[in-house]
This record gives sequence, C-alpha cells and structure tokens, in this order.
Amino acid sequence: MRNSLKNLKRIFKKKYRGKSDESASRINTASPDTSLQSVGPPPNPLVSPPASIPHKHRKTESKVAAGNNDTWANLVAFSSLLHQNPLLAPLARAMDELSWYIQAQEEIITAHEEYKELHTQLEALFKDLRLHFSTGSPPAMTTSMLNLLRSGPSYESYTELQKGARYLAYCKRNGTWTKLQDATDAYKIISSESWWVLMSRNICIGPYQPHAKLNATLNILRIVDKQATEAQLRQLHSSMSARYNSAEAHIVQRRECTPNTRTQVLSDLNAWKNNPDGQKLCWMSGMAGTGKTTITNTLCSTLDRDYELGASFFCTRSLPACRDIKLILPTIAYQLARFSDPFRGALLQVLDRDPDVHTKVLRVQFQHMILEPLQEVRGSLPTNLTIVIDALDECDDGNGVEQILEVLLENVSQLPVKFLVSSRPEYHIRDRIGKSTRKTQVTLHELDEKIVKADIETYLRAELAFLSIPFTEEQLEELLERAGVLFIYAATAVRYIMDPKGDPLERLDAVLQAPTPGQELSNKTKIIDGLYEAVLTSALGDPGLERSEKQRMELVLHTVVCAQEPLTIDALAGLLCLRSTWVATALRPLWSVLHVSGPDSSDRVNMLHASFPDYMLDPSRSKQFACIAALHHGKLAEFCLRRISQNTPQFNIGRLESSYIFDEDVPEIDDRVKKAIPLDLLYACQHWAAHLCLGESSDERATTHVYDFLSKRLLLWMEVLNLTKRAEMSIGLMEQTVSWLRGTGCSESTVLLAQDARRFTTMFATSPVSRSTPHLYVSMLASWPEHKPIAHYFTRKSVELARFKGIETTERQFGLLSSIPAGPDVGCVAYCSNGRFFAASTGDGQIIIWDAASCRMAIDPIRAHHKPVQAIAFSPDGTRICSGSHDKTLCVWDVENGQLVAGPLQGHISPIRTIDYSPDGLWLVSGSTDGTVCIWSTETWKQKGNALSEPGQNVYSVAFSPDSTTFAVACYSVIYIWNALRRQKIGHPLEGHTGYIISLAFLLDGNHLVSGTDTCTICIWDTTSGQIVFGPFHEHTNNVSDLKVSPDGHFMVSASFDNTIRIWNAQTWQSRTIFRTTGVVNSVAFSPDGLRLVSGSSDGTVHIWEVESVPEEQLTVNQLNGHNSWIRSVSFSPCGTYLVSGSYDKAKHEYWVLSVGVSTDSEHIFSVPEDKSIRVWSKRTGELEYTIGPIEST
Repeated sequence: MRNSLKNLKRIFKKKYRGKSDESASRINTASPDTSLQSVGPPPNPLVSPPASIPHKHRKTESKVAAGNNDTWANLVAFSSLLHQNPLLAPLARAMDELSWYIQAQEEIITAHEEYKELHTQLEALFKDLRLHFSTGSPPAMTTSMLNLLRSGPSYESYTELQKGARYLAYCKRNGTWTKLQDATDAYKIISSESWWVLMSRNICIGPYQPHAKLNATLNILRIVDKQATEAQLRQLHSSMSARYNSAEAHIVQRRECTPNTRTQVLSDLNAWKNNPDGQKLCWMSGMAGTGKTTITNTLCSTLDRDYELGASFFCTRSLPACRDIKLILPTIAYQLARFSDPFRGALLQVLDRDPDVHTKVLRVQFQHMILEPLQEVRGSLPTNLTIVIDALDECDDGNGVEQILEVLLENVSQLPVKFLVSSRPEYHIRDRIGKSTRKTQVTLHELDEKIVKADIETYLRAELAFLSIPFTEEQLEELLERAGVLFIYAATAVRYIMDPKGDPLERLDAVLQAPTPGQELSNKTKIIDGLYEAVLTSALGDPGLERSEKQRMELVLHTVVCAQEPLTIDALAGLLCLRSTWVATALRPLWSVLHVSGPDSSDRVNMLHASFPDYMLDPSRSKQFACIAALHHGKLAEFCLRRISQNTPQFNIGRLESSYIFDEDVPEIDDRVKKAIPLDLLYACQHWAAHLCLGESSDERATTHVYDFLSKRLLLWMEVLNLTKRAEMSIGLMEQTVSWLRGTGCSESTVLLAQDARRFTTMFATSPVSRSTPHLYVSMLASWPEHKPIAHYFTRKSVELARFKGIETTERQFGLLSSIPAGPDVGCVAYCSNGRFFAASTGDGQIIIWDAASCRMAIDPIRAHHKPVQAIAFSPDGTRICSGSHDKTLCVWDVENGQLVAGPLQGHISPIRTIDYSPDGLWLVSGSTDGTVCIWSTETWKQKGNALSEPGQNVYSVAFSPDSTTFAVACYSVIYIWNALRRQKIGHPLEGHTGYIISLAFLLDGNHLVSGTDTCTICIWDTTSGQIVFGPFHEHTNNVSDLKVSPDGHFMVSASFDNTIRIWNAQTWQSRTIFRTTGVVNSVAFSPDGLRLVSGSSDGTVHIWEVESVPEEQLTVNQLNGHNSWIRSVSFSPCGTYLVSGSYDKAKHEYWVLSVGVSTDSEHIFSVPEDKSIRVWSKRTGELEYTIGPIEST
C-alpha cells in the first residue's frame, strides 16, 4: 500500500510540474476551503456524474464512468459494499471522493506505464479489502473503528481526508483542470504525507502497510481480535440455557402458541412494541398455568425473525443457570453484544476497565453493562429492539428480583430498547412494579374469558385431532369446562391422554370423571389440582403395582420434586441406589406431569410446569400424594453422603500424575474429569449440605453420616469440586454444615472438626495451590498443624506424605482468612447488619464497599470527601452508609449504588472523628475534635437542636446503648452519658482514665460500657454507679484504637497500635486469642453472625479473620514475657527445644546484651554484652561458666 501511494504521488508530481509553465497566466480559482462549502455529498462512484457538473461535460463524464467500471471493477465493488452498511458511511464517503478523483485523472495519466502498474496494485488491494469486508465487519470495526466513527476525533480525520478529495472533485466539476493554481493546489493536497496516511489508515489496513502483507495482516487481526473478544465475553459467565431457543428449551418444554390462539395478547404486545411513544416496560402477569411462557416464547420467535430481539432470559426453577438472579444482566449484555457490533465494542471497553463488573451488585451491573453501552450506541440500534425476561418469579433470590425491577423502573425510560417482563403476580413483584406508572401491563387471568376459552378450544382440537377414535363434542365441552382459563390444565390433560403407554379414550374418561372442584375465584388452584390428582391416582393407584414398585415410584417422584437441579435417569439411579431400568419404569406413568428430554437414560428429568411442585409440596392440596419436603430432603442428604462414601476410588479421583502441572494443563483433562466424576457424584458433592439444612433437624443417624464425611471423605469431596472448577462452593457448604451441626446438639468434637474443615476448605479454595489438585495433599494437608482435627484424621492415613514441621507450621497465623489491599491508611471498617457487605474508609477520602461472600468490590469506590475519612457506619437496615471526614462534613450514601442520599451535612467546625447509628435507626450521633456532638434525624437529616458542647475537649468516640435511649461520649479522659431524647446528661461523669479515651462500646445489657485509651488500658464500667467493675487491663503495649462487642454479647474485641487484635471473653474478661497484622490496627468490626472479624490497618490492608479458629480455652498464643526493655537478639537451640534472648534490660549483665547464641550440643549459651566480652553460660543451671575477653578490635 505504501509503495502504491508513493507511486501515485510521483506520477501526479511529474505531470503537474510538466504543465506549470503552460498554465502560468491562468486565472486563480477559489481556495479549497471556500470551495468545499458548496460541494454536496457525491453519488455512488463510477456510476453517473454528479448533478452539479455542467451540462457540456456530462456526456464525457458518463463515458469515463462507464469505461472505468470495467478497469476498476474491484474499486466499484468495494465502494458498493461499504454503502450497504450505514455504520461505514464515513469510510464510504471517503472512498467516493477517491473514486471521483481517480476517474478525473485517468484521462491525464492512462498513457503512463507506472499508472498501469499502480492500477494493477490498487485493484488487487481493493479486491482483498472487498473479500475481507464481505465476510462481516472486520475485527477492528467492532471494537475500534465503529467507536472511532462515532467519536469527535474521527470526524476530524475524515474531514481532512474528504477535504482533499472534495477539492479535486470541485475542480473537475467546474472544468478548471488546466489552470495552474488548480493543479498546484491539487498537487499540494495529494502529495501531503498526512493525507495519504489518513487514507491508508481509514481503510483499516494501518498506515504504510505493505500490500504484500495485507491479507496476512487482516487475517491475523481478525483472528486475534476475535479470540480476545470471545475471551472477554466468556468472562461474563452468561447463562446459555436461558435464551428462548437454547438447546435446553426442549428439556423444559418451551413451545410456541398453537396457530390461531392467543392472537389478541400477541397483537397487544406487538402494538406496545411498535408504539414509539409508549412505555418502555411492559409487565405481563398471570397466575400459574395461564400460558405466560408460551406467549413470550412465541413473541421471541417473531422478534427474532424480524431482527428485533435484543436478548431473552427465560427463568425456570428446573435449571440452576436459569434461576440465578445474578446471571440475568450478564446474559442480557452477552446477547446484546452478539446482536450489535457497536454494543459489543462499548461493552468490551467496560470490561477492559473493570473485568469483574459482572460480579458486583445488580445496580452496578445494570449501569455499566446495560445502561451506559446502550446509551452510547443508541443511534445504531433498531427502533423496536426488545429484551424479554420470562418467569422472573422463578428466580431464587426474591431480594434480587426486587433490585432488578427497581433498576429497570428507574432507568428504562432512558434506554433505546424496550423490556417485556413476565411473572406471576407475586406480592414482592406486584408491590415493586404494579404501582409504577412507568409501564404497560397485561394481566392474562383478567383477559376476556370468552377469548381465552376459545383459544383453549382451538388448542385442544388441534392436539386431540390425532386420537384413533374421535372425541365427541360433549367430551370436548366437559374438558373445556374443567380447564377454565388455565392453559396448563389443557396442556397437562393432552399429555396425559396422548401418552402412548395408555389407552387415550380411557384416560380421557379418567380426566372427565375426576371430582369436579369448586370454581371459587379465591382458590383457582383447585382447577389444576383436580387434574394432578387424576394423573397421580392413575399412576400410583394402579392395582397391578407391587408395593416395592409403588415405593420406588414415590421415591423417584419426590426426588425429582426436591432435587436442586434436574437429574438424568442414570444419575437418579446412582443417587438412589436403584437400577436405571427401575427409574425409567417408575417415570413412565408420570410423563404427563414430568418431562424426560429424550429416550436416552442420560437425558434429564424435569417438571412440566412450576405449578406441579407447588401442588406436591402443599399437603393441603396433594393430600395422600404429598411430598413432605423436610422429610425427603433429609433422606436426600443421606443418599448424597452415602454416594460420596461409596465412590471408588477415594483418593486422586482424576488420576493426576504430578503436582508440578496445573489442572488446566493436564492433557485431555476435561474428558478425564467427565469420566471420573459422573453426574450423580457431582450432584451429591454440590448439594448434600443444602438437603441437610432443608431437612428435619436431625437424628443421630444424620450426624453420624456428617461425622463420617468430615473425618473420612472431606478430601475426596474437595477433589471433586476442585476438578470441576467449583472449589469456592466448598466455603459456603461448610458454613451451612457448621450452622446445622450447632443446631443438632451433637458432640463438641464434631463441631470442632467441622470448624477446622471450614477453615481448611476456605484456605485451599482461596489459595493459588488450588490450581493443582494434588496440592490438596502435598501442600495443604502436609503443612496443616498436627494438633488440628483435619491433620489428626487424614495425615495418619497418608503414610507416604511428606510433612512440614517446625514452629512456622505449629504457630501459624491461624485466624486469617483473607487480606485485601484497600488504599492508604484504612481509618475505619464496618460490617453491614444483613451480612452482605463490609466497608472501609481510607486516608485519601474514599469509601470502599465489598461483597462479604466473595470479598470483591460491590460497587466502585465512593469518592466524595477531599480529606481522610475517619469514621463510617452502616445504618441498622443495611441500606445506607454514613461517613464522617476530616473535611468537617458528614455524607450518607446508598449502599447498592454509591449515590449520595444526604449531605454533605455541616455541623462541626473541626474534623469528625466518630459516628454511630442508634440501633432503632432513627438517629445518628457524630463527634468532632472541636468538642461538639451533633444528633441527626435519619428521616430529615437535620440536627436535633443545637450541637452538644464540651468546650476545649476533643471528642474521640461516641456509642449508642442497645435500647437507643442513651449514648456515651468520650471527651479526653472522661465519659459522659447522655439521654438521646432529652439531650441531657445522666448521672456523674465516669472518671478514672489518665489518657485520651479513643474508643467506647456498650455491652448488650446496656448497663456496662467498655473504654480503651491511648495509655494501653481497657476498663469496663458500670454506667449506673459510675465505677470500674473490671480492669484496668494492660495487655496491649500501645494505644487501644477500637473496641467492638460481638452480636451475641459473648466476646469483645480490641484493636491496638501495637499491630494486634485481642478477643476477650465478656464473662471472665480473659484475653482469648490474639491476631497480628503488619501495620497499626485502626478499626475492627464483627460480622452479624459473630463468626468473622474485619480489621483495617495503617498499611492500607483490610484483613478478614475467623473468630472461632482458636479453641475457647486457648489464651494468648505463646507470647513470651520476661524482658522489660528492647530485645536485641534471639537464637534457637540446635535441638529445637528452647529459645534464648538478649535485651537492653541488662538481665544477668552489667551492660546491654548485643548478641546471643547456643553451642552445637545445645548445652551452652553464649552472650556478647556491650563490654566486648563473650560469656559462656550453662544451659542446665543458668550459671556463668567463664568469660572470654574483652576482645579488642585491631
């Protein structure tokens, strides 16, 4: 390309210079800039001359154009291809101008030999470009070019490119090519290096790209860009099975409406979709069985055919990936990226900036993955683009459903797309969306009953037309009467009647003879209940069934109803210890209510409709057929644990040969894992804890199964989860197990084993060693402290396992779960009352909120204060977080989106050091170094009266009592108790400290208060008598920076500038254990369940600790006290049994001890004091044996 462009310049340069003398006296024309103002967009190149060309030139131009179509065939084809895509309009216009310029100059230079060579090169170039562009937008067009075309700088580039071409076209149209100035100006334009660079750049081959490498370059760009794009889109972890026409659609029996049915509803939905002035959100609601999914499926098919379906997400309880609320927005973003190239480019920019955006709270997901990209590319999208979310009520997380609806209602009016949401009219959905005026609503069970019944009649006639003996009109009328307005009744009846395993007419009679339920509007479930009862009576009431056959049928049926995800026939057989043929036989009579996706035993078994498990799990409806959920979940927990225990092998299930290779690098690892871990084993490993917790709180047999699992099968279970990339799941499952065991009254040893297992799984799942499953044994188990239960039960079975030994293993920091870098100097940490989030404030004025389960940032950091944030606190309902800063202001933020709710609130004239919410959520109190305390109403965010003042005294800490009636204020070394409502002091000040009181905390009884000072002391006060009842305690060696009481009141935690955190027993006030950090600990906070502790340090780190990691009886771990001054030197004995230290306290010496050591036989100790001597001591007696020196240096 570079050579071709240079040749073209050289040809024109010679030609124009050759004519310069001849044209010297010609009249000048207008300047290029002036001329451009009157030049309009040219027509298609090399087809017909522009309308503005003088009439006398038109015939000639037409001939040139016609003649050039043959010689420039690839240029014509490439330019025509660009005109077919509106997004390439700027490039197409530039190519038009170039085409006009070529045909204008062809008369002048066709005789030149170099022109012929250039013509050949350029035609080959345009052929390559045409072929690459005809396969779809080239790679750069998706993520770079399309965005470039729509941004400001790109238009400047194109303007420069078009200026040159348009000026040349202007000169040609006005017939002034013989004028010297025209020729000179034209030469200046086309010889400009920047013009040629712009032209080469804007045909997507890069500046100065050699033509010989063009094909290779474009192919490489296409492949590399496609791979990078696919990798980024895969990061979204979208649900492929949730698309309306996914491969799993047949598993859950999604189908379209029978022709000529539901026409009115579909017409209404299409009218809504096509109305440019209508609401952007439509809610289609309907009770179970009214045909919502079939209607939305039909609409999706129509939208897809018309290229108006942006995305679809069909929720269903039957598939885990389709009931996870967290997958809806990533899936919509993924499908939109597949639909629209410009959207894909905008989304990829978001993922470049924040690869983890899909893991954040739903509001942040929506803003960054949906709202912002759609707004950016709105001009490129079809007018009626629609996104469909079906059966939203079938998602697991009701709170998440409310959040989805909230962000839709708030933002949908700003979007260039429409949303159709369907669901049952559940209360939490109805309350959010039903009252909104920003939506169109279609309520299926309130449609004209005649129209619905006519549709059902059409459906029944079409489906029953294949009966061997035609049904009578009377039978049809009776069936219609029973169906009422429920399509699910008609669909279930058809499946039951048409089942090839039975006689259709007998089954039709069975349906029609079922007891007719009442038709009260208040209980329409009775309509479908009657049909389900008839089906189950036919299946389970067959007199020919053996008792064992009936029991197997009930077992399989109840398992399908209670299963956490659909299972195959083989998996059901493996889990329930049955033969596959028995399971298949048990399912056959139930095919009208259960769906098997195919004849193979590897196909999954599903409920036909969500109303069936509702029926089965409600004993008042299903009566003798009821599945008692708690009872059956308990059985399934035992089946799961038994399946794990019976697996062969129990060790190295993946047959991995080496720990030196990551799992992902093992050849054919996916096939190996699939063969080693069948679906029933994987199901058991994933869901045993869920069944355990959903079951009845249990008998001794269940706890025995759990104990057996924890003491014998834990590592096999971890292997399975790690090999299937589900290691993080183990953390939550062990949390559930510990909670369940506490409620059973089992032995303390079992609980301790479960707690140790929880820590073991957490550390492995969050550690890099999990990338290689063998390291579960060679690293994790080998280094686990010998006195811990996991080591006790598993290392003795691993005879050949190498063990790590020594003090680093036995005295490791055992409470630390995770360390998170937060920023400069973490000033304060807080835990949300619902356990979903924890937060930290930093020295640069930021507030960072993390998701407590994943330890990932939930929203972008909140940046508002321009000075350090010293205090933060979550509101009791967990929806707000308040911050107090050195900039003297308070701000209140929405936890979900980080938006400012109130503030900045001004009431202090000095930095704010402390804040606290009242437990009832009505008040917030703040304290400042100006000696003032402000009480704020959380409803109006106005002060209650004037600020309370303690002139000349810094307020470092405030704390509300548990009943919200009083609060304590620490001013220098004195504590004042205030009545929150009357704003009056209560009783006498609490005095006794000699330094600044930095932290306060009430005990749960409200009568006792804990205080910590900068003199390393902690005291417990009786607020009624004003006396210290426990303490002072001096365990810390530096300022006591923070105090918190556990939610159950059993423990108190203290943080200190000595880099330690101590946990205290609130009954005995003994220090229970100690955690050490690498920086000054400024703040601590308990999780709501009291099992976790979060701390913030001056080194910018937030630590997550496990409070229960150390047994109750263990006090401060191996803290050796003896010296009363700095320790200068320490040394271990070679035998490893004792430690020697030397200090500046001159113990047994007249001078400071600079160094100590131990002899090779561990019997003698050496010390080097400041007098330059070496002293030798007996290890046994501690007496000085002899002295060497003093030794003088030379």
